[in-house]
Amino acid sequence: MLRDVNFSLNVGQVLHVAGSNGTGKTTLLRIAVGLLHPDAGTINSSIPVSHLCEYLATNMRAFFPHLTALDNILWWARLKNRELSLAKVSIALQKAGIKFPKSLPVQYFSTGMLRKLHLARFMLSPASVWVIDEPFAGLDADGRASFSAAITAHVDDGGAVIVASHDERPIASRVSQTLDLDARV
Repeated sequence: MLRDVNFSLNVGQVLHVAGSNGTGKTTLLRIAVGLLHPDAGTINSSIPVSHLCEYLATNMRAFFPHLTALDNILWWARLKNRELSLAKVSIALQKAGIKFPKSLPVQYFSTGMLRKLHLARFMLSPASVWVIDEPFAGLDADGRASFSAAITAHVDDGGAVIVASHDERPIASRVSQTLDLDARV
């Protein structure tokens, strides 16, 4: 149960949400993006939260297994009323480390490759706030480096990031504040 949780997040900041398993990190993120509603308290934002955020859950699949990485990214863009060029999507997939043949459906992707596909989705999103639950789960060293670099670039471009993670090392130099839920129990 979350109690007395207060934080503010401004552009150019990374909030690291820390805590043991079961302390409410994922619940807090779901509340922050509007997937859950708090029993009490408020979330104050000048813009509806759903318009601000790009969200990635720990085990989020969220892709059509029979489609390719490229087709899935284009579908996500259309869902959000965005048109992306094939060249822009290809560059994002390359930066995210997607090296499989373009014709391979994502049903054959490993957990780490699906995570990299989400990274490409994030890099193409206009959302100003990225909310990520365990961003480095399932990623190899190159994947962690790519995700860390993308977070840094997003923050440097005026975005903000909320990260719940047991391993903040890949982004430790960018963390502006830590919210330790263990200290609130």
